[in-house]
Amino acid sequence: MRALLFVLSLVSLWTNASITTTQGACYLKDGQIYLDLNNNIELGEEPRAALQSGIVLYFAFEVTIDEHDGWFAKSHDLRRELMLRYEHIARQFTIEDPVTLRQHSYSSLDTALVALGHIQALPLIDRSLLPDDANPQISANLTLVYDNLPVALRLNALVNKD
Repeated sequence: MRALLFVLSLVSLWTNASITTTQGACYLKDGQIYLDLNNNIELGEEPRAALQSGIVLYFAFEVTIDEHDGWFAKSHDLRRELMLRYEHIARQFTIEDPVTLRQHSYSSLDTALVALGHIQALPLIDRSLLPDDANPQISANLTLVYDNLPVALRLNALVNKD
């Protein structure tokens, strides 16, 4: 029973990230559909402390492109994860894209969160892959990836989703 209470007290320390989309736009350029997206990311004290103690936070941009032709719907999904970690020696917050291996470092967490929430010119799909008469509906979302959190933090994050 004491072990369960200890685990529950650890779980209650975690507060989720609050992520709000403030602006988004899609556009066609050189036959490719691109996405610009701005999000406001707010982290509570517990996630900030966890980050500074070495826990890597993973965020995912999830984009869905739905095309409707009146009878049938076809969906294209794109997911791109970014890692946010604290570099103790350099005292910097680093955002890394595991696909491109690009890294950007920032001197403050707030500056890193602004950069993480801002995506510009993300290529989504080549226009030629969509039917000529298609008028696709595109939805985008930025989320904290709960699956990559330590188990004690993951349980509370799932219970307290925003």
